[in-house]
Amino acid sequence: MEERLGRFVFSTEYRDVGNDKGLTIRVLGPTASSQQEEVLRFDCFEKQPHYHVGFSEPPVPIEAPDSFRWTVEKLRREFGKLLLGAGALPLNANEENALADVLAVIEKTANQKPAKS
Repeated sequence: MEERLGRFVFSTEYRDVGNDKGLTIRVLGPTASSQQEEVLRFDCFEKQPHYHVGFSEPPVPIEAPDSFRWTVEKLRREFGKLLLGAGALPLNANEENALADVLAVIEKTANQKPAKS
């Protein structure tokens, strides 16, 4: 699923990566050096959830019982700061105002993910 937030695109997919699985939320957006690239990725996996801010940084563990809920709250509170940390361009006012609606769609979509096996 893809959801647009102005110049940014959120995509979600349920991934099975060998010994772990879960919902992945990617954020693609403009940086100073490119039109569009992946700037954030949250892997809400069952065993080792983590997130990436850009890709020059190592993954950061998510230490919460519900990594998806933690991720949505982190995006609500710190999305602009995370983007800047990833080298993305800052949000404009319209994007800031629409963030809550985009996150609500992502939450609804997550409730439709495949059942755990």
